[in-house]
Amino acid sequence: MKHIHKYKGFLLFISDIIILYIILYIIVWLRFYNTFSWNILKIHLQSFTPVFIIWIIILYINHFYDNTFTLPGIKIISSLGRIALLNLFISIIYFYLFSFVGITPKTNLLLIWGLSFLCICLNHIWFSIFIQKQKPLNIIIISQDAIALDLSIVLNNNPQFGYKLVDRIDNPDDYWKLTRLIESQNVDVIIIDKHFPNNNIKNILFNALWNKIQIIDFIDFYESILKKTPLSLIDDPEFLSKIEDKTYQILEPVKRTIDIILGLTLFLITLPLWPIIIIGILIDDFGPIFYIGKRIGKNHKEFYLIKFRSMTKNASNGPRWTLPNDQRITKFGKFLRKLYLDEIPEFINVIKGDISLVGPRPEEAKLVALFEKEIPFYNIRHIVKPGITGWAQIHYSNSYSVEGTKEKLKYDLYYLRHYSLWLDLMIILKTLHIPLDIKSH
Repeated sequence: MKHIHKYKGFLLFISDIIILYIILYIIVWLRFYNTFSWNILKIHLQSFTPVFIIWIIILYINHFYDNTFTLPGIKIISSLGRIALLNLFISIIYFYLFSFVGITPKTNLLLIWGLSFLCICLNHIWFSIFIQKQKPLNIIIISQDAIALDLSIVLNNNPQFGYKLVDRIDNPDDYWKLTRLIESQNVDVIIIDKHFPNNNIKNILFNALWNKIQIIDFIDFYESILKKTPLSLIDDPEFLSKIEDKTYQILEPVKRTIDIILGLTLFLITLPLWPIIIIGILIDDFGPIFYIGKRIGKNHKEFYLIKFRSMTKNASNGPRWTLPNDQRITKFGKFLRKLYLDEIPEFINVIKGDISLVGPRPEEAKLVALFEKEIPFYNIRHIVKPGITGWAQIHYSNSYSVEGTKEKLKYDLYYLRHYSLWLDLMIILKTLHIPLDIKSH
């Protein structure tokens, strides 16, 4: 496997699942050595499988199956340790609060949990060491686009991607360098911008295929590394047609059904929190319970977004953006924002159909007017419904300027370009990220 970095997340995912079931089999076999049977094993398989699914999902939403996620060995152990404690807590609740499970394991649960933690730690540490020892792929980038320089810097600063940048060709007259580099630098991959203005390059690339050199489109490679789409692609007819060809009409009824079911379910689950939050708001800063703001939705339709108020009553007199450590945020509001509890009423907007669970973040009408003046094609993000969470929300922090909004728009474009129910599911899972002080390098 020449570029194992590309499959790191998938291999860890599969190997962790195999580890869990091997440990389950061994523990059950040892604990029921004299009476071991297929029925006993079957009961344990049926009972532990939901627990294993939850364990794997928690690892996934905490980035342990991301191809570019790397931690030093000690950090892996401490981070997985916190996740393991959470998994044990969830497992105890599962086995002892739900009578339909059929078994209430004590020693078996602790043995399976402990051995799983140990083996998964060793698996991730070994894989991390193994990946670091792998030779990176030598690549050449051929593009005049300014973002090619940004991509080059990212690759140079992040060896965990598994690529080593040999050179970047941005001058059409330097096409002759490509042949020399291929011969002298043992090139594995050539990243080519299809708009690069030199026909001589095509002949060189054709010959490169005979040398088993991989040719990758620049935009596809850019998106695979940075998980965003460059703004320069917006006015590309091919990009626009790709968005138009997306099966929005087919997926929209399915997505709307999911929104109603999940939105209503989450609304009912969080309903008991409403009295506590309302009392907290009134005690901290007596005034309106809700903040109701005008937002721009799909097809530029205006609607009113409902949130629990987390700022002072006269907050609208302040800056356009909510700034870091904004003095307008109340003490209780900081608590609500930290846990995203201020957004609970937005489930009402989901049920009404104003927004979806997943989509670009809905912006205030006055900010949208500003962005449409300052950012070309900004309104393309209104081709789909806005959402409580989205690709931009999980990859980019809050923006406090037009420049920050431009950067965030790149992630919205990625979502439009790769729109699917599967991507929505990934976003929902990533939104459930549990803050365990896990930071990748």
